[in-house]
Amino acid sequence: MCGIAGAVSAEHVDPHAPLGMRRLAVIDTATGDQPVCDEGGGVVTVFNGEVYNFAVLRAELTARGHRFTPRGDAERLVRRYEEFDDDLARQLRGMFAFAVWDGGRRRLVLDRDRFGRKPLHHRADGQSSRLASEPRSLAQDAGMARRVDPMALHHYLTFAHVPAPWSIYQGAGKLPRGHVLIWQEGTATPRRYWRLDLTPRPVTHKVVLNPSGAGKLLPLISWHFDEPFADSSALPTFCLARMSSEHVTVVLIGDGGDEIFGGDRRYALIRRAGRLFPLRPAGTCLGRLGDCLAGRGSSRSRSRDAARVLQLPACPVNRRYGRVMSCFTAKQKRALCTNGMRERIAVDSEVPPDEAWRPARATGTVGRLVKVDVHTYLPGDLRGRGGRTKYLLRKAAQPWLPASVLDRPKVGFGVPLADWLRRALRDFAHDLLTDTTSRNRGLFRPQAVAASLREHQEGHDHAHRVWAFTQLEQRYRHFERVRPVPSGRPPCQGGA
Repeated sequence: MCGIAGAVSAEHVDPHAPLGMRRLAVIDTATGDQPVCDEGGGVVTVFNGEVYNFAVLRAELTARGHRFTPRGDAERLVRRYEEFDDDLARQLRGMFAFAVWDGGRRRLVLDRDRFGRKPLHHRADGQSSRLASEPRSLAQDAGMARRVDPMALHHYLTFAHVPAPWSIYQGAGKLPRGHVLIWQEGTATPRRYWRLDLTPRPVTHKVVLNPSGAGKLLPLISWHFDEPFADSSALPTFCLARMSSEHVTVVLIGDGGDEIFGGDRRYALIRRAGRLFPLRPAGTCLGRLGDCLAGRGSSRSRSRDAARVLQLPACPVNRRYGRVMSCFTAKQKRALCTNGMRERIAVDSEVPPDEAWRPARATGTVGRLVKVDVHTYLPGDLRGRGGRTKYLLRKAAQPWLPASVLDRPKVGFGVPLADWLRRALRDFAHDLLTDTTSRNRGLFRPQAVAASLREHQEGHDHAHRVWAFTQLEQRYRHFERVRPVPSGRPPCQGGA
């Protein structure tokens, strides 16, 4: 996998800082070595990713008097920093995460792309700042607290992943998408540099994944995620990327199509709830009925949909999407967490999910989001109409595709998780979640976890909850095996 790492300190007067980079060479294979610095050596950068519009931006910088050598994207970042200071990422389009160290001003600038396709983790205190593409690099710092962040745990139980700016590791964080972070004189200041503007312009390869093979892959996939991620689509995504890496390095992926064209069932549920039950008093009563129905844990998708529709009218409009996406409700989390953990959790966040492509990068495969563009916007009535999802996309394809394809129900990219957890993965989940190590963590009530396991075997559908438990426990055990670097040694190799 490719990535960057580095460390700076406010205590040392030396203008240099250790910065390092591991690279999967796709372009500029002969001249793209890093770090890259300016002529005087005072401004240094390490860069992970690719900028798609650098040819246009290079012409702009050339017109301003800058000269280039064939050193790849990183050199162009140095020139943009000289010209635009910490605003250098505003016009960049692509997937990237990078760090710029200005030795003369003793200033570190971190940037992450608009859609968060490249990860960037950081940890800062009053005297130093650490950065890394992977949090396990930060974990090698002996000064980092090796504890779970309770707020991050709360969000993981809600969204089945840890959203930025939180990290599962207390004291660390993730730079959110479209943000820049400036560290200077011991102070870290994050700032959003890009926000989505609503604009009026609107051969077959098969990979067969069986449960026994999936069980063997789980520890590997969990390791590459760095943080717990409980979406089962990670399994087929990883297998597909591994197969693709045998033939190509760069692939086109379709993530974002549901979000842009309104293709997922959750959008239809939200519209249906607002249309059928507009009155909040009625919504409150129906919400209680939905809670009762949800508590039964039916394995039938229609029963789950009915429960969610009944629960939504009682929610404020701006919280309905978060409610549909929640893995655990607030009530379920209160019953699940231990008293000590409940006291440490504060509740107030709804953050959209990140991409599930991260472990696939370990196969040496790079994904391109062909359906996502920063200027894409569709009104709600073009996303769904008359109960049909992806209305505009279906109409556009109507002249070329038969009705059997156009009207085919959506098929997700998950796996038959409920069945696997009752059969092939039953012992894996039970042994992982009920042994002494797991029970003594103090995060969850052991009897609540055991009840989810037992009820799932009895026919209730708790697959997503059980999966969330297993991914968190696996990630926790990976973290415990990371050995911190003794104090006095730098947390990363390579210098600039």
